[in-house]
Amino acid sequence: WFSSMYYQCLMFFPSVYNYLYTMRRNVRSLLCLTITLMVCNVAILMVAWFGFKDFDGYNHYDTATGEKTNNAEYTDAGNENAYVLSFYLFSPFWALYFVIGMCIAFLYDAYHPAERHTAWVW
Repeated sequence: WFSSMYYQCLMFFPSVYNYLYTMRRNVRSLLCLTITLMVCNVAILMVAWFGFKDFDGYNHYDTATGEKTNNAEYTDAGNENAYVLSFYLFSPFWALYFVIGMCIAFLYDAYHPAERHTAWVW
């Protein structure tokens, strides 16, 4: 999985870099793009949360007492765990974080916070 994510990021890095390079000194558009991608990320997380919050999982502990349950009670989970894990490992969602990181790097370069009067804040 890690190798496939690495190769996926290598695959679309040049095109994202070229797109961001055209906007390299435009702080406003870089900030808007970064905020848009972060809102998109929050939307994906909210869809996942509201979609998966009522799933049955492996109940290793009794929710009322906090004590460990016997083996028969936590081996009967349905397919929900596979759905959640598949959603978590779906590589385009992780690629979004990579692109957000690239946008923030270009935004940092465009803003030059170390060269500002308030550089001590950074």
